[in-house]
Amino acid sequence: MGVRQRKLRLFNKGVKAARAIILCEDKYVCPLCAEEFDLSAIDDGKLTLEHVPAYSQGGRPILLTCRHCNSTAGHSIEGQRHLEEKQLRFVKIIVGNEVGFGGEATLTLGGIHLNAEIHNQGGIVDIRISKKNAPVSIQELQEYIERVSQDGTWNQQEFRVTSRHAFVPRKAYIADLKAGFLTLTAAFGYTYALSDNLTSVRNQISNPDLEILPRWWITSNKSHSIGISERDGIAIVSLGERAVGLPWISRADSRWSEVIASKVRITLRTWPW
Repeated sequence: MGVRQRKLRLFNKGVKAARAIILCEDKYVCPLCAEEFDLSAIDDGKLTLEHVPAYSQGGRPILLTCRHCNSTAGHSIEGQRHLEEKQLRFVKIIVGNEVGFGGEATLTLGGIHLNAEIHNQGGIVDIRISKKNAPVSIQELQEYIERVSQDGTWNQQEFRVTSRHAFVPRKAYIADLKAGFLTLTAAFGYTYALSDNLTSVRNQISNPDLEILPRWWITSNKSHSIGISERDGIAIVSLGERAVGLPWISRADSRWSEVIASKVRITLRTWPW
């Protein structure tokens, strides 16, 4: 199926669902910002395929969102998730859990900072000076090493290797929140997405620099699945090693947030997605 055909199928599915809930005629409603779009939006790029999780993480297109919510706003949070995965790879290479290229780093020795590359070959960590350094910086490091070798203080030297893939954890968690929200939207439609219970979730996704929700992220060892507790008003979407908790429409209070904060055990009705 081509891209346009896939977008058209998702558009028609969304139009039918929106017509039943909010009585709009032949309009697709972006589930994140609730803006309405007509059919021309799938050709002029105003509506885009939304991959869950992000395309760079192997996600699959499950619905349409507007260009702003997908690309402009989405980049600031999904890019953070990508950087986190790069840093995790860096750590695994450094401690020897994986082999291969671990990414770019900053090597600091004697107050001198150089760009470096980290490799692990057969359990041996190899720190290579990158070609992306000014010749004068490399020469400065060489002179420093010669000096401390000659004065007998080489064994007292300390060096630091820092990943270049710094990220903002909370924004990476918001990327997961978005993935969980859109997964539930694809499964349950606008009845879920446009519920008043989800207003704070949509606002948090649209405003990643603000702290609107206290917490939603959960550790997980389950495969991709959806779990719902009607009694506690919470839906949990597992994303492999990570999971997120979101409000469920059975309750209008903040019980779902209390469940996450207290880590209380609850009974969920689950199925794969």
